[in-house]
Amino acid sequence: DVQYTPVVRSRSTSIRASEGDSLDLNCDVDSNPPSTVTWRKLGGDIPRNGENIGGTLRLPTLDRTAAGVYQCQANNGVAPDGVSSVTLTVKYPPRITSRFD
Repeated sequence: DVQYTPVVRSRSTSIRASEGDSLDLNCDVDSNPPSTVTWRKLGGDIPRNGENIGGTLRLPTLDRTAAGVYQCQANNGVAPDGVSSVTLTVKYPPRITSRFD
């Protein structure tokens, strides 16, 4: 039984979605033994409603703050870890705010 480090591939390196959409970010991993996959958002926090399900990061309702670079990391105890990134752009309509003093 040959053990080897995780090889990670994102299905896309850049994704565009609209505010209010649901989105699954996927990370395909090849490793032996099987890896544990974790997700993080670079420079920020994963949205509170985000859910990591077996290597897929589910974002049920996008808002503009969800935009950014997400990184999946696969660890199976055989160094080094496998890492891949995807950039999420969230499209949203303009919002006009006014201030009255």
